[in-house]
Amino acid sequence: MASERSTGSAAAINEAAADWLLRVDASASAGVWEDLQQWLDADPRHRAAFVRLRCAWYRTDKLRLLRPPDGRVDKDLLL
Repeated sequence: MASERSTGSAAAINEAAADWLLRVDASASAGVWEDLQQWLDADPRHRAAFVRLRCAWYRTDKLRLLRPPDGRVDKDLLL
């Protein structure tokens, strides 16, 4: 669980932040938000990792909206 990886290396913090992002996205219950807030308050690195991942998450959502309706990807565009 995310709280078990809340301290330590940057990799562990990033993994915990990713877990929290998925939990919040799956369930916006008050309990999840309260638990997330405790984790964010425990270490400034937690908040930084979470915000960084959340921004990336929302940017990818915007990119998905730009693809053609049939879902095809122009391989030349990716080169």
